[in-house]
Amino acid sequence: MLLGQIDWNTLFAALLKAQLAQGLTVLLGLGCAGLVAGSVLGGVGFLLMRKMGALRLASRYARAARFIAGLWLIVSFGVLLGFVGGLEGVLRGADRVLAQSQLRTDVLDRGGDLTAFGLVALDMALVNLEANESDALTRAQEKALDEFARGKGSFRVIDFIKRLEQAEEKLVEPATQSGLNKVRAQFSIAKGGTVDSLVEPALRFFARRMLKKELESNLGGIELVQGMGRVLERMPQAAKAQGDPETLTRKELSGLIVEQAFVPALVKPVWLYVRTNQCLCLFGMLTSMLLLGGVFWLGRVIEGQLGRPSAEAAPGL
Repeated sequence: MLLGQIDWNTLFAALLKAQLAQGLTVLLGLGCAGLVAGSVLGGVGFLLMRKMGALRLASRYARAARFIAGLWLIVSFGVLLGFVGGLEGVLRGADRVLAQSQLRTDVLDRGGDLTAFGLVALDMALVNLEANESDALTRAQEKALDEFARGKGSFRVIDFIKRLEQAEEKLVEPATQSGLNKVRAQFSIAKGGTVDSLVEPALRFFARRMLKKELESNLGGIELVQGMGRVLERMPQAAKAQGDPETLTRKELSGLIVEQAFVPALVKPVWLYVRTNQCLCLFGMLTSMLLLGGVFWLGRVIEGQLGRPSAEAAPGL
């Protein structure tokens, strides 16, 4: 399944379910803290609105109306801020859940193993393309690939990075030259001239961008593209950390892919999901105060229109 096809509501529910199974400490702690803080904030908001005169009424029912208004602010702020805290608990536990839950073992680790295997197969295909313009694997390569899948072989990361860069250049170069030839033929621009030296790097840049956009489209999103970029950048460092500066085993390569590409690619949309809903809750708190002020303002307008305020304003709370 491509990253762009994942149902993020389902993923969020899976993370929440896994976190509930592993313990409620962070989730309930932040949720209760938000509930208490929201209730206090609602009380403070009520006092401020009263002091500013936003809850002023001349009706005999003014005291009851203000009581309901205060209760509404305390309860609504408590519930909304409690929900904000609970969402924060889910977000803070996402990394831990992804590291320890069944989602990690059944999906991420499996995907990392398959991707590591695919990278080795891709590397062998690039070697063959450079040698004889055929990507068919030899028997020796098939045997080495099978050993790598069983965790016995290793992957030469430095050589792979070099071949990958060369392969990318082979894709960019024909597109760049095709565009240049069209420009030179259409406008009679001399090859190697001043104008040509400006046009060539510009076309090369856009050819690389087009290749990157196509890659993002096929992978399903920029997050996974950036993650695989981090994998490439950190391959040499990971190899050195394991003792051999040029090779990684299947387990090491798979772990690098999961930690640098898959986990961030899943956590980032969860982060956006949580932050969006938290902003909606905060907006709901603001709307609650504005709505309450609007109701009391409308009450004062109606009192003025009727012209029958009570002779004596009800005492305040």
